[in-house]
Amino acid sequence: MCAVCDYCGNRLLIGRGEPPVKNPEPAELNEPAICPALADKIGKLLKPVSDLEMYTARLSDISQKMKTISEKTREKKERLSTLIKSVYGLVICGILMVLMDTGSGTMMGKCFLCVCALALSYGFTRLTVSRSKEEMERLKKERRHIKNAMDRVVHESGLAQIPENYRTRDAVRFIHNALENDRVSTVKQAINLYEDHLLEQKLESMLREKNLITRQTEKTDSNADNSLMKGALIAVGILLLRKSKRRSKRR
Repeated sequence: MCAVCDYCGNRLLIGRGEPPVKNPEPAELNEPAICPALADKIGKLLKPVSDLEMYTARLSDISQKMKTISEKTREKKERLSTLIKSVYGLVICGILMVLMDTGSGTMMGKCFLCVCALALSYGFTRLTVSRSKEEMERLKKERRHIKNAMDRVVHESGLAQIPENYRTRDAVRFIHNALENDRVSTVKQAINLYEDHLLEQKLESMLREKNLITRQTEKTDSNADNSLMKGALIAVGILLLRKSKRRSKRR
C-alpha cells in the first residue's frame, strides 16, 4: 500500500508483508506517513539553531548597549543646551557691565574665566556626543551583519520549515525526538505536541506554587494559633496569680 510523505511529497511503500491492493482508494494514497529522512533532517537543525540562539543573544546585548547610549546621549544633549544658555548669559552680563562701566576688573576676569570653563565643558561634552554617535553607528552596522547572518543560516540549513517561535534548541530537540519515536508524522503535529508539553509544564509549575503557598499559609496559621494559645495561658496565669494574692491579703 502506498502513502504520501507530508515532508517531501514522495510516495512511500508501507506494509511490504501484506498483499498489494489492486485499486487503492484515494484516501489510502493520501494517507500521511513518516518520511524516514524527516527525523534525520530535523536532527541536523540543532547546530543551526544553536547558532541562531547565539546571534539572538548578541542582538539582545547590542540592543541594550544602544538603549544605554541613547539615554546618555539625550542627557548630554540636555547638558549642552544648559551650557549654551549659561555661556550666553555670562557673555550678555559681561557686555552690559562693559557698556555701563559698572564692573571692576576682578569681576570681569571672573566672568571671563567662567566663560572659558563653560566653553571647555561644552567642547568636551560635544566630543563625547560625537563619539556616542559613532559607537551607535558601529552597533547598527554590527546588528545588520548579524541579521544577515541569521537569514543565511535559516535559508541554508532548512530552518524555514520550522516557525520562527520554535527555532530553539529545546523545541527542535523535542520535535526531533517526537518524529524519531514515531509519536507524530509531521512537523506541524510535533509542534502541537510541543505546545501541549509546554502547557503541561506550566500547569505543573502553577500547581507547585499553589502547594507552596498553601503550606506557607498553613504554617502561618499554625504559628498564629500557637501564639494565641500561649497568650491565653499567660492571661489565665496572671488572673490566677492576682486571685491568690488577694486571698493572701484577706487572711
